[in-house]
Amino acid sequence: MPGELRCGGALVTATTLQRPWTALHWSGTRAPAQELRYRFRIDATGRPMSVRREGSGPAWGSADVAPSLAVSRFPAAAPHADCTLAYSLRQTSLADAPVGDLISYSLTPLSGRLAAEGWARIQPPDTSCLVEPRPRPLMQAFPDFLALPGTPGVKHWSMLAYDLDRKGRPIHVRVASSTGDPALDRAAAQAMRASRFAGGARTGCLYPMWRGPTTVAAPEAPAEDAMRPTGSTCPHDDTWVNPPRLRYAQPYHRRSIEGWAVIAFDVAPWGALGNLRVLASEPTEDFGTQALQVIGAATKPPSATGRTGCVERVLFKIGYGGLPAGDDPA
Repeated sequence: MPGELRCGGALVTATTLQRPWTALHWSGTRAPAQELRYRFRIDATGRPMSVRREGSGPAWGSADVAPSLAVSRFPAAAPHADCTLAYSLRQTSLADAPVGDLISYSLTPLSGRLAAEGWARIQPPDTSCLVEPRPRPLMQAFPDFLALPGTPGVKHWSMLAYDLDRKGRPIHVRVASSTGDPALDRAAAQAMRASRFAGGARTGCLYPMWRGPTTVAAPEAPAEDAMRPTGSTCPHDDTWVNPPRLRYAQPYHRRSIEGWAVIAFDVAPWGALGNLRVLASEPTEDFGTQALQVIGAATKPPSATGRTGCVERVLFKIGYGGLPAGDDPA
């Protein structure tokens, strides 16, 4: 859970402060108490930039903390520097967790499938939709999700409740719980009314529909030559023996957040890369960490003396349908 935001010691109120997605802790004991502190700046549009975590070491359930901060927004005014925000871990048993959190987790299961105890909290106690044989969809209608307005970096969902008449037509369709997106709620209910099922009359049925995040565009990246170290003996060269292969960091892919990093490295005479370091990355340091893995696995052609001060700019782009640009859907 996010705490107070301070920039240069002054309290700043967020326009939209996204809470990190919920995670499950499966151990028989509670996860240790922890506080995660992030330092960043806010640009003139109210966007967090240069997000980095202070401190190191493992932090349970923290995969979505930096991405959730990256899609938060603050008042668009004069830029702020030296901003800090601390997140504290709040733990709740499945028996006491808000049902909305359980539904949200079931749609974005970061640490394994939701346990039966959690599903029991979501399902109506008198449902007959789970009695075998369960209703079979004969025709399942869906909204045109891409035609619905989306929110950058935020997944919206609508959990529909409905009954089935003896002909398999959904009746009493209503929104049991949702993230509060009216367009999605209306479109999801309309689609459910158009669906048809086999199996006769049932009560207490549930079905989720969601609209994925729209893309959070990367900030403008600097030119490679502008970041080239002094004394570089490495002219720009796109020739590779084993070229870099872009792999997105999943926490940022889930929220459709784009970014970039500029990586410097040296090349041994036999083509291996070494002395890799991040010169810059935005909007978070994680894009630099991921870019090191992308570049570090590649190799250059052999040369007589090797090269120093090489620079590569790695762009992380979201393609159509949420796939990383250039990635193979298979």
